Amino acid sequence: MRGFTFIELLIVLGLITALISIFIYFINPVEILKKHRDIQRMNDLKALEIAINTYISSNPYADLDGYFDNTGKGESFQSIYVSVPVDKELIPFATITDGLGNIWNIIQNSSSTNLRNIDGTGWLPINFTEMKYYPISYLPVDPLNSYNLGYFYTYVFDRKTKTFELNAKLEYKIFNKGEAQDVVSKDGGSDNEVYETGSNKCIIIGNNLYGTISTTTCKEYTENYGIQTNYGKCSISSELNYGIWLLTPSEQDVSSIVHDKNTSTYVYISPGPPVTTVIHNLQAIYYLEKVRIYGNSPFAVGINIYKDNQPVLVTTTFLLGWHEFQINTTTDKWEITPGEGTSTISEMAAYGCPIYWSKYFESGTIVYDIKRSKESNNYYYIIAGSKSNDFWIAKLNSEGVVKFATSFGGSDFDIFYSIDTEDANNDGFIDYYILSGYTKSYGIGAPISSNGYIVKIATSGNIIYQQSYGSTSDD
Repeated sequence: MRGFTFIELLIVLGLITALISIFIYFINPVEILKKHRDIQRMNDLKALEIAINTYISSNPYADLDGYFDNTGKGESFQSIYVSVPVDKELIPFATITDGLGNIWNIIQNSSSTNLRNIDGTGWLPINFTEMKYYPISYLPVDPLNSYNLGYFYTYVFDRKTKTFELNAKLEYKIFNKGEAQDVVSKDGGSDNEVYETGSNKCIIIGNNLYGTISTTTCKEYTENYGIQTNYGKCSISSELNYGIWLLTPSEQDVSSIVHDKNTSTYVYISPGPPVTTVIHNLQAIYYLEKVRIYGNSPFAVGINIYKDNQPVLVTTTFLLGWHEFQINTTTDKWEITPGEGTSTISEMAAYGCPIYWSKYFESGTIVYDIKRSKESNNYYYIIAGSKSNDFWIAKLNSEGVVKFATSFGGSDFDIFYSIDTEDANNDGFIDYYILSGYTKSYGIGAPISSNGYIVKIATSGNIIYQQSYGSTSDD
């Protein structure tokens, strides 16, 4: 019996090294650890979201900043709470400025010893012990929980609306922007590089504690954007300072000039050749209500509003100082074109509101009422009306995806006109939809006369009961 030769040992070691390399390449334990930490982050924030919602729904005097005062959005000490304990790492600055120019104070509410306390002395200032049954037993913190490493949790709130937002940064590549399982840019929040959850993901737009953020438009309702009707037209328009301003044909980015709030800086545009224009690429669909432009001297200018890459509106006028154009249409970009001579344009601004999505239903469908329903797993839109003269109801999530759509009725006209909702167990979440309208298919006197009609439907779409009311006259 002989031992291994030196060459045989080298071969075996080489094979083992190759197998280890293959294992690391395909399995990649570092990435697996990142993925597991990210899953924990998302689960942690979901647990906090449920706990805070439970606290708010069960307490009409819910105190969202505990021992602190006036730290909500828009208040005198508008603040952002951070899960990093003050004795571990002291954040080297006292405030940050968000993407809209608002200043937020930074609060490190706890030390390492009381970091997870749920009595308001932990990193989250809410005192959950005010409740008879605690919705959470301890405060979760980020698996790394380090400001220097860039991984920690943050919390902000709006006292007026009793809403809140929780943020975390994810490290697993596949979960990040543009990747196969992109979570951060598809969570319905305002920041493409940060995971956001909570009852209002638009409280802070540009959470720069996590570094430079490219902000997008929120998909949740906020007071700033107003109530949206007519496929995006809003009752309160705001400045659409999103996207990129480009000077063509050189495609030079002039965003810093047209938004520096300084009318002494300007860009030249001329009729060419080649024609020099300024394009505002909004990078999303918006309802454009008006455009304001500042000209440094009298000149002719045209405004082209684009839809499907084709100009649909052209307005020309002579400018001196500020001038305002009423637009009132949807677009993803607009441009300034020169008239006669060389033009110098300084400040430019557009006003309107974002269009998150629009939905068209089948032929014969008429929508009469819509309600927003807060349910245990999401926000939904409940729509009622008629389809081909039958009762019709649809449920959509906040992204516009149809969860269910169903119609039912008899041989004549059946229409739902209104929706109400019911929280049966008073836990803050909707359990049933109550729909009402009229029917000419059911009840006394049908179809000669119409009757009132009411139906109770579970959030799953199952009909709980339905009933018609009336006599031989129209009801």
